[in-house]
Amino acid sequence: MKTRNFETFCIAALSSVAYASFPSISAMENDQEITLYVQYPNWASATTSGSSFSYGYNNRMYLSTSELIDTTSFYKPNLLGGSMEYDVDLSMVSCGCVSALYTILMPAADNNSDPFKYCDANQVGGHWCPEFDIQEANRHAFHTTAHECDSPSNGVYRNCDRGGECTADIFYESGNVYGFGSQYTINTERPFHVKIDFQETNEVFTGYRMTFTQDGRELVMDPQSGNCSSYLPAMTSDITQMVFAMSHWTSGNLDWMQHNLCSGSC
Repeated sequence: MKTRNFETFCIAALSSVAYASFPSISAMENDQEITLYVQYPNWASATTSGSSFSYGYNNRMYLSTSELIDTTSFYKPNLLGGSMEYDVDLSMVSCGCVSALYTILMPAADNNSDPFKYCDANQVGGHWCPEFDIQEANRHAFHTTAHECDSPSNGVYRNCDRGGECTADIFYESGNVYGFGSQYTINTERPFHVKIDFQETNEVFTGYRMTFTQDGRELVMDPQSGNCSSYLPAMTSDITQMVFAMSHWTSGNLDWMQHNLCSGSC
């Protein structure tokens, strides 16, 4: 089972912090350019330039349509039957680090201490909600998985699947497909392109596919563990209204992601 230790996040009290406006980033939605904002709590930070943004260790950020904090304005595209794609540079994300891009069903109805009302499937910060991990990765590993939750009561979730199901993992792909060096199909010494397709059947979430491309080379990764067709339908409504979150963190045990592919601390 995968669990997360965020003791390194050093989360400060948020209620008394006055927030300034946040940096903007351009993106494409259905072939139309849109402006989003990269928002983060006072213990994190990010810089943007055009359609890119950068951040370092011990960070967590969210995408919003508003320049100021407004939990009703988080960017929540309907991903069911659609896709999203991005370029990523993991060359500085060493063994022991996790660079994450994921979706979560926030704002949490029961989180009144955080102005962003954060929640996830591992109850980091004390609040549960469904989560879909698009990327939990470093330059040696790449992991994708879904986390469903029990039905909420008055909008409050009481339990979620912490470990996740319907998992795709670069570890299970054969050959030199992903790693830090020119011998790999996807060489994480340099940026590469990621696309995820959210598959649906009769308007029900039933699967997904990861596609990595770099310099004319392609790697396709489908889920290799967990029964997606029985697990994902419960997240059909979730995947139409989730918030994009990004983070960079570490914990004492990353075997679930790294599989002894590398050694060393973050």
